[in-house]
Amino acid sequence: MESLLPFALAAFIAASLTYCDLAAVFHTPPSGLLWRPRLKLIAWWWGFILANGVGAGLLFLALRSKDYFKGLDEWLIASLIGAGYSAIVRLKFTTLPNATPLGFEALYEGLKTIVHKRINLIVREWRMEQSQILAQADMGQLRQRALLMVGSDSLLTNEERAKKSTWIEQITGDKDTPEPDRKRILAIFILTDLRNQA
Repeated sequence: MESLLPFALAAFIAASLTYCDLAAVFHTPPSGLLWRPRLKLIAWWWGFILANGVGAGLLFLALRSKDYFKGLDEWLIASLIGAGYSAIVRLKFTTLPNATPLGFEALYEGLKTIVHKRINLIVREWRMEQSQILAQADMGQLRQRALLMVGSDSLLTNEERAKKSTWIEQITGDKDTPEPDRKRILAIFILTDLRNQA
């Protein structure tokens, strides 16, 4: 029972860092998904977080009594393992002659790639649907919504806000690009905060 709480601490820290990593890549999962893709997204998203948490907890149990942690408090060991979990599982034992890494890195990166691809497919499909719906609005409405989004973003500096606002005005007023393409660009920007050209 004494080891259970430090196990939980290591798991919680690693799971929290995994959540932050996923949220940074995918900008938090969309809330407007239909139930089937939403269940798939929840399974991949939280399954990966849970797997990393359990992995960190098991790593704590395996490493806590090793010499390099001698004399350290179990809570500190759990914190170190939880915080360093992703770095620890990426360690290479050696590299084979054909440049193939030997260690947990290949397995972990392979699993992470699979999870990211599955989540990306679900999120991308949702964004495509939402972009089509948004792009049905007239150009003035899209321009206004994009400018409101930029103007209400507390994380932007004044310089970043000005650059994004200028970009919105350029896209809106670009008469060389067909209007459906400009609407698509603004719709994607509103959904993703990504700026791309026609």
